[in-house]
Amino acid sequence: MMSPPIPPDVWAKLDAGLQRKILDIRPAHLAGLDREHVAALADYSRALGAAFRLTEDMSRLARAAQPADDAATAGLRDGALSHSVLGALRHTPEGRLANLIRRERLTDADVDEVVGIVEESGAFDVTGALARDHADRAATSSPGCWNILRAHRVSR
Repeated sequence: MMSPPIPPDVWAKLDAGLQRKILDIRPAHLAGLDREHVAALADYSRALGAAFRLTEDMSRLARAAQPADDAATAGLRDGALSHSVLGALRHTPEGRLANLIRRERLTDADVDEVVGIVEESGAFDVTGALARDHADRAATSSPGCWNILRAHRVSR
């Protein structure tokens, strides 16, 4: 499966189902849209999907520091690394963060420490900027997408 223009480290961590949803543009083909229109919709979908996923991952990791939110810590405890965690790992690949995430089981204190290290690294800022870039790309392409859909609906 070909990767869309999403940072490779982010794309690699998306589950296969989400990758398929991002790439699956068959409904547009079935609706009779031509290649140009399908490509415009796919660009919009990829950009908006990446912005959503990055924002959701940041939100989930930030909530992981709250012990009552088991859903937020599940990904981190299962070894699913978000863009922010991967970004923080780049700063110190063999440091404390790397040692923590290699553990088989993370305690609540470990999760708190992971979140603290990620915050201190500035990785949330980097991930937030990347999410904004993707959202801006989607916003820039969206008027064209809606015009394409309107024109297609009128022509049928």
